[in-house]
Amino acid sequence: MKDLIKKIKGYGHWRILIRPNNFDEHLISSVQEARQIIEENKVLLRGWDYPHSDRELKASSANSIESACDGAGLPVYEYWRYYLSGQFVHYFAMREDCRIDLEGIEKIKERIVFSENRVHEVKSVLGVLSTLNTFTEVFLFASRLAQRGRLGNESVHIEITLEKVKNRMLYVENLNRDLHRPYVCSFSEDKIVMAFDLNKNDLISNYAELALDSVIKLFGYFNWENPSRAILNDDQLKFLEKRL
Repeated sequence: MKDLIKKIKGYGHWRILIRPNNFDEHLISSVQEARQIIEENKVLLRGWDYPHSDRELKASSANSIESACDGAGLPVYEYWRYYLSGQFVHYFAMREDCRIDLEGIEKIKERIVFSENRVHEVKSVLGVLSTLNTFTEVFLFASRLAQRGRLGNESVHIEITLEKVKNRMLYVENLNRDLHRPYVCSFSEDKIVMAFDLNKNDLISNYAELALDSVIKLFGYFNWENPSRAILNDDQLKFLEKRL
């Protein structure tokens, strides 16, 4: 697993953390129950489940299970671990870095109007729709866990980290839609950390709106200050209804 995590961290990557705010070491009774929880609550909206689980879902310790994907015939690299305390930690490589080469990035850049001094800075991209979908999956998965009492009885902590973001540019995967200028992250720290402490009932009833609020906030870190909430809301609804 150390080699896989090292591989993931070689790409731009995500780290997702979901946990109860009140720690209970034995919130889940056994690794067998943990397996069942994952299988019953994972999200399947785009042909790849969230979280994706391999066939074994093996115990990684007396108090956790884990799953890994090292290619699987596709350029997909991810690893997660789920603890009996209800804590879920997930690392995965950005799809864009696995699937879009430098030539592809240059073609994306051709669709954007750059100032001459910025065009050479951008070496990586982040898809607007894929990012919206990922946020929606994370919040929906957390909502399902909360609804079934798998995240304690009070507040829930969700933390979303994106690494290797400096000079990464947003783009829209739909060829019929373009961003009219480059929206690029310039964080010198090269990562974005977003943390949320949410009321359990609010997460259950408003997960889609919370995900949308969060992704709009993320886009602000790429200097996209006024994305259309109505358009993104429509994109999210199509995703949730499997109308993509």
